[in-house]
Order: sequence, then structure tokens, then C-alpha cells
Amino acid sequence: MKLNLNAPFFQFINTAFDFVILNICFILTCLPVFTIGAALTALYTVTMAEAEDKGLPFTKTYFHTFTRCFIRSSLLFAGCICIGALLLFCLFFWLSFESLLALIPSVLSLAALIALVICLIYLFPLLARYECSSRQLLFNALFIGTSHFWLTASVFCFLRSLKARK
Repeated sequence: MKLNLNAPFFQFINTAFDFVILNICFILTCLPVFTIGAALTALYTVTMAEAEDKGLPFTKTYFHTFTRCFIRSSLLFAGCICIGALLLFCLFFWLSFESLLALIPSVLSLAALIALVICLIYLFPLLARYECSSRQLLFNALFIGTSHFWLTASVFCFLRSLKARK
């Protein structure tokens, strides 16, 4: 009996193994925290290319995209993390006051923090797909996230449930 390596079963095993290697590369490149943005962009690039059945080599495409988008992705990620930290500080600062007047800035801080999370959900997939300015990229991520709010909420709940299982 001769094994056919082009059979669907072997193609599935090969693709599954490629994704395992891709996820190991992703985890290793996320270890320095400042590279998470570039790692996410590269991961989204490879998975979108595979979804479109382009047949690109996973690790070569991953590291090529990682190095090509390193500075821009890392700066966007660092900027979002800094803004998020500032908004969290503002939220807890205003919540520490027990007055009705402090409720207004704390609600505004919470709303801005929610907008930032919505923006982060769509930012790196858009960066992996399109070439545009960072300002346009942030606007598009926020626009897509808010115009499809229920889909965004379901994605957020799904991501939250994955975190809760760990």
C-alpha cells in the first residue's frame, strides 16, 4: 500500500503542524512585552494569507512581516498601552473621591477606556491587511468597532471567556 502525501488527511496534519509552529513563534516573540504589537500583526498576516489559500510558508512570512512592521506595530501598541494606563489611573483616581461631581470624569474615563479596548480589538488585524497612516488606522479600528458594536461585544466576551478558562 502506497501512502499519498497529498491526501486531505496529510494536508490537514501538515497545516495543523504549521499552525503549532506558528503559535510557538508567536509566543516566543511576545516574550519581550514591547514586541506584542509586531507579533500580533505578523500572526494576523499569516493567518489571513492562509485563509485566502495563498500557500505562503508560515514561519518565513511570519518573521518577514515581524521585522517589516516591527517599529510601527510596536509604537502603536506602546502608545495604546500608555494611553490605557493613563485612563486607568484617571478612572481609579476619580473613583477614589466619593462625591457626585467626581462621577462625571470617572464615567468619561471609563468610556474612553472602552473605546480604547474596542480600538485594540481591530487595530492589529487592520494593520496586517491595509497600508495607511496610523491616524487613519486608529480611526478605522474605532469606526469598525463602534459601528458593529454587538459583534465587537461578542468578540470581547469570547476573548474574555478564553482568559477565564486559563
